[in-house]
Amino acid sequence: MLPWIANGRATDRERRFVDEHLRDCERCRVELAFQHQLIMAMQPDENIDCDVEQGLKHLWQRFDETEKLPGAVPGSAVSSGSRRMTALVYGLAALVLLQAGGLYVFGMRNAHDDRSASYRTLSQLDTAASSATIRLVVDSNVTVGQLQTLLVSLDLQIVGGPSKLGVYSLAPVHGHGNVSEQIAALRAATGVRFAEPVGGADNGP
Repeated sequence: MLPWIANGRATDRERRFVDEHLRDCERCRVELAFQHQLIMAMQPDENIDCDVEQGLKHLWQRFDETEKLPGAVPGSAVSSGSRRMTALVYGLAALVLLQAGGLYVFGMRNAHDDRSASYRTLSQLDTAASSATIRLVVDSNVTVGQLQTLLVSLDLQIVGGPSKLGVYSLAPVHGHGNVSEQIAALRAATGVRFAEPVGGADNGP
């Protein structure tokens, strides 16, 4: 009966009965608190299309219809046992549906977060590459450490590449620099095969 209390589908008589019982039963108080947390956790996200809520609504409707079917005498042992069995079956079905819905919502949210993160990363890369002022190609025997040392000495950083042809896109660390002087220094460095300005690059002060 506690799930019905938690989701607001219990009758006034059932709520009064449970309230009286909860005064002396700590175990049921803990269980009711858990049921409330479960229902709150399963509130649908407005940005996610999920049919779990509709499925639960249909499930509760079917249970209510079953409860109203004639046949068993109210208060009899048969009626009581039948009600408990019906409640158990529908309760298990609701639990399975909630778990499935939780996995679906969790998966959709993760997919949405992954797409957002990917979009931000690609946007950042595009923005950085657009700030490039120099294209650079070095010999294959130039190590990463050697290249980094050379670029640091010229206040340059890699913002793109290497491409399939081995081309790096370089940009000033602080947003500006003398492109002509930087290119001259690069061409004079050991291991540099190609160093040219990007079209429209500012030569600085």
